[in-house]
Amino acid sequence: MYYSLPLFSFNLNLWNVLGFIEFKRRERVVAMMAIPCLVNICQYMHLLKNWRDMSVIAIGLFMTAILTNSLVRIFSVIKNQSEFVQFFKSIEEWHHEIEAS
Repeated sequence: MYYSLPLFSFNLNLWNVLGFIEFKRRERVVAMMAIPCLVNICQYMHLLKNWRDMSVIAIGLFMTAILTNSLVRIFSVIKNQSEFVQFFKSIEEWHHEIEAS
């Protein structure tokens, strides 16, 4: 299986267990994505509440950027799931070719 290779086994196994790739039910993924979305909304609210404190703004903007980046990446993987899986299957073929030579 393409997600058991040592190159990327941890991430792909985790994404497979969580249901980000090769998911059976889209409702499960939507429900699971509610948690990061709510955390991101709370981070924005915390940032707006403490707008006067510069140290909170610096850390808050950093955390907001990380959370937003994570959400965009997860949504893009879920939306383009078949291309993502096909890409890692091609990497698996390359890996086997390199091991054989």
